[in-house]
Amino acid sequence: MPELTDLFPTQIVEGGAAFASGAAVGIVCGGAPTWDLIDHATQGFLAERYHQLLCALPFAITVQRLDAPLNIADDVRQLIAAQQQSDSVMLQQVCDSMVDYLVWLSSRTEVRPKQVVWTIPVSAPSTAPVGRTRRGQRGATPAAGGARSTSLALPALRTAVERARMFASNLSTLYGTPQAYLPTPEQIAQLLYQTADPIRAERYPLADALATRVRALLTVHP
Repeated sequence: MPELTDLFPTQIVEGGAAFASGAAVGIVCGGAPTWDLIDHATQGFLAERYHQLLCALPFAITVQRLDAPLNIADDVRQLIAAQQQSDSVMLQQVCDSMVDYLVWLSSRTEVRPKQVVWTIPVSAPSTAPVGRTRRGQRGATPAAGGARSTSLALPALRTAVERARMFASNLSTLYGTPQAYLPTPEQIAQLLYQTADPIRAERYPLADALATRVRALLTVHP
């Protein structure tokens, strides 16, 4: 279905993705400053600076905060294995208490890892139609549709990545944790997967055979 195809990128590079429609999006990841470790005056200064930065942008931008629960599965699995292999009653009780603490900690929203994602959409460039129809009118040649979509995406993708790089550089002055950066193609694919279906992404991580299938479907450039 065309409406579903347009939702997923056909090319992913560091800091951006292009779509079959010719549009592209620049992506910047990062985090907020550690508010609990700075004084109120600095908090106010950074908040005002961030507001000014957004207002001065000559292009549109969207902001999304991802608030995911802690992944404690591996830690709990190791503690249970250590508990079962140990003959010490005290060690077994310690492992049991640590598992309970991890379960409690994972339910606390204030300790969840928070990631901020800034996306910069860029529309497909307008181009003059090419080719000729039977009536002699100039129009798009159906056979060249796929190649044209790919070529149209390149200028938009280049613009999106350049804007993302500039925005990430400006964000670096706000002392976010982690610092703003352009995500790798693999990180972008993982981010799209988590955003589209967070429950399935947690149950079936984008790795191994699944990651290989995604690379086969998309044009991923390092």
